[in-house]
Amino acid sequence: MKRRGLLGPIVLANSNGHSLIADADLLTDAGFNVLEAVSVDEVLSHLECYSNIRAVVSDLNVSGWLDLTRFLEQHWPDIGIVLLGVPENPVLGIPRLVRFLKKPYTSSVLIQRIKLVLSDST
Repeated sequence: MKRRGLLGPIVLANSNGHSLIADADLLTDAGFNVLEAVSVDEVLSHLECYSNIRAVVSDLNVSGWLDLTRFLEQHWPDIGIVLLGVPENPVLGIPRLVRFLKKPYTSSVLIQRIKLVLSDST
């Protein structure tokens, strides 16, 4: 689903439908143009369809998030990446420009982190 706003566009990925809808509503209300995805395949589909995506925000519950970050670094290095949650164990090979947001987070911190990534990707 695509939601219109002035900031972005960004892809928001979360395999938990309730969290995806809540975060998408929050970000749309904050002025973001949000493309929703429940899987890495959907994220990649959005990236192939829309050439102006500026950031990917993904929850760690999305299967394949690490491969996604590596793929983005190789093929779309200008796209900002925010991961919601922090891995329980250290993970090797995470691209250095990935920004993590520890749970639980407030809506204002989420918005601020995405705006920071968008400003870094320009």
